[in-house]
Amino acid sequence: MRILPATALIGVLLIATASSGLEAPPPTYASTQRPPPAGVLSSLRALPDAFWPRLRPAWRPPFRPSSRDCRALFDAAAGRFPRDGRLDVAAGTFDGVHVGQFAAVGLAEYPGGLARHRFGELRAALAGCTGADGGTPAAADLLTAAEPPVEVPAGAGEAAARVLTGRVGGYPYEMHVVVAGTGGTVLALVHGGIAPPDMSGTVELTRSLLREVGNLEP
Repeated sequence: MRILPATALIGVLLIATASSGLEAPPPTYASTQRPPPAGVLSSLRALPDAFWPRLRPAWRPPFRPSSRDCRALFDAAAGRFPRDGRLDVAAGTFDGVHVGQFAAVGLAEYPGGLARHRFGELRAALAGCTGADGGTPAAADLLTAAEPPVEVPAGAGEAAARVLTGRVGGYPYEMHVVVAGTGGTVLALVHGGIAPPDMSGTVELTRSLLREVGNLEP
């Protein structure tokens, strides 16, 4: 697996205090000009042409893999990151232009050292997820992992990717799974569909996300 050296906006939520008319102080982020992770997803500017710009709710995986490693990856892309030490989290889904195509994104913020640890856990899970099996009759939900055909850029951080191919619900299916870490942010992405998703769309979306979250600092 290739692990490559990646690059979000955190900003200010001003809450008006009804009784006094005073504004509460902004969250203690590194910059008051950047929105939190949820704002990153909802205002993502450089969305590839393969996706519609409207952000939908967090992904609901089509099945629960029996492999603990694969479950960890699916959970992260759905926004279910470990709570211990977590500062903030966001998740959403972008529909693709093709029928059944989607990209699920999960973002989580941790203190710097813990963020690196969480990314390491996801990277290990990616290596350990050699096959996602839903345990359904006739292997209706069964995906096998392979290396991606191209490198996924990570800028100043780290990223790793796998391609899962097989069947979901009895139909041919393919997923691109990407995990990345930069600064205090950990990212998980699943780009999938009945028709094989374009790897270039996966790469472009990863680049866009990392450009945005690269400046997130807890």
